[in-house]
Amino acid sequence: MSLVGIDSNILLRALLNDSPQQSALSQAFLETLNADKRGYVGVTVLLEVFWVLNRRNKVPRDRVAATFDALLTLEHVEFEDFDSVRRSIAAYLNDGVDFPDILLSERNRDTGCTATMTFDGMAAKRIPSMELLS
Repeated sequence: MSLVGIDSNILLRALLNDSPQQSALSQAFLETLNADKRGYVGVTVLLEVFWVLNRRNKVPRDRVAATFDALLTLEHVEFEDFDSVRRSIAAYLNDGVDFPDILLSERNRDTGCTATMTFDGMAAKRIPSMELLS
């Protein structure tokens, strides 16, 4: 089995369908993935995809969460820290927290951190495992 990394621009072109040539290429590439040639999406890629959808394209929170849920079900694609990402998407949708903040906190918790220290007062209020450094 081989594993090939997937950049955020590939996922975004496939999701947004905003470039006739690149969107078609991206979608066709994703369809070539199989048990012998799997795709890999790192956390950094997900953060970039989030930023483009949320900040640049102003996609509503529920649609961003639904898009991420759909990404996580792509056949023959592996995700870095899958469980942390899944929990973070749920918290982003249900608890109103910022996706990058909750993902950071979840990943830190999974590595054994007892807390994630921050100067972000809103994150510290909304995310139980984040603590305000004051």
